[in-house]
Amino acid sequence: MNILKKLYNWSSSWTGTVVIVLGIIFFVAQAFVIPSGSMKNSLLVGDMLFVKKFSYGIPTPRLPWLEWQVLPDFNGNGHLIEGDRPNKGDIVVFRYPHNEKIHYVKRCIATGGDIVFVKNKKLYLHPVEGNEYVIENY
Repeated sequence: MNILKKLYNWSSSWTGTVVIVLGIIFFVAQAFVIPSGSMKNSLLVGDMLFVKKFSYGIPTPRLPWLEWQVLPDFNGNGHLIEGDRPNKGDIVVFRYPHNEKIHYVKRCIATGGDIVFVKNKKLYLHPVEGNEYVIENY
């Protein structure tokens, strides 16, 4: 019981509060606002969402708003521990490759083995499952 009281007193302090909030933002969940209208059929500009950060593994922690890495990226994939990969249809949040301070919120349309290309501003997809998959789902 004494340990619980000490833990409560520590979490009530500024230090404890900051450590708990950063721990949640680093490893558990983070809030995002939809920045563009590219997902108008399901999410609108300005919609807010919480992202479960451990869905695809334990991410390499970064300080929010500054986007500084707290720990080095040992695997080179942005995760301390890698988990499941996104599935088709999942909404994913990822960093823009040329500016890591920008987050994109998009729907996953392809996974490993799928052929994807853009021609004349049209997206073409040939999934590894074959044409029957396209007829059933698209």
